[in-house]
Amino acid sequence: MTANPTHRSPRTPRGFTLIELMVVMAIIAAIMGIAVTSMTSLQNTRLRAEAMRLSGALRMVYGRAAVNAVRYQVSFNLDQGSYSVECSPENVLIAPASDGRDDRRAGDDDPEADPFGLGGARGGLEDCSEPLLPTRTLGHGIKIARVLTTHDKDPVESGTNTIAYFPNGDVERSLIWLEDDGAFLTLSIDPMSGRVRVYPGDHDVPDDFFEVEED
Repeated sequence: MTANPTHRSPRTPRGFTLIELMVVMAIIAAIMGIAVTSMTSLQNTRLRAEAMRLSGALRMVYGRAAVNAVRYQVSFNLDQGSYSVECSPENVLIAPASDGRDDRRAGDDDPEADPFGLGGARGGLEDCSEPLLPTRTLGHGIKIARVLTTHDKDPVESGTNTIAYFPNGDVERSLIWLEDDGAFLTLSIDPMSGRVRVYPGDHDVPDDFFEVEED
C-alpha cells in the first residue's frame, strides 16, 4: 500500500512587514524631498535672475543720469509687477507715493515742500524711449512686494512708487522687496554711489534709513 503524497495547502499572499513599510515610506520621503529641493532651487534661481536684471537696470539709470545730466526716475507698478524709466531735462519736486495734494510750485506756501532744494513743478517726467531701458514686467509669478524710499513714511505695497536719480550723481536711498511664493530678496540702493546690494530674505527697514547722510 503506497502512502498518499503530502498534502500542501496553497500559498497565501504575505503582507508587508513593518520594516518593508518603513523602507517604502523612506523612499517616498526621499523622492518628495528631492522634488521640493528642486522646486526651491528653481524658485531661487528665477528670483535671483530677476533681482540681477533689476539691479543692472538701476545701475544703468544711475549712469545715464550722470552722463546725460538728466533727471531720471524708475517707476514701479506694484499691482502689475512691472517697472519703467522716466526722465526730464528739468529737476522736479519729489512727492510721496499716493500724495493727493494738488500740483504746486515748490516753496510757494510751504517752506518744507522742497526738502531737496530742487525747485520747479512736481511731475513732468516723461517716458524715456531708449531701447536699453524698456518697460519690464516680472515673470514666473514674481512680484514687487514693497518699495520704500526716503520720501515715503512707510513701504508702498500697492499702486506705484518711484525712485529718483539726479544729474549730480545722487539717488534716493531705497529698498525694494521681490517675492516669489514666499521667498524674498531685498535690494538696497546706496544714495551716494548708486550701488545696489541684494540680500537674501525679507529684510527689515534699517533704523537709520531716514537719516540724512552728510558728505
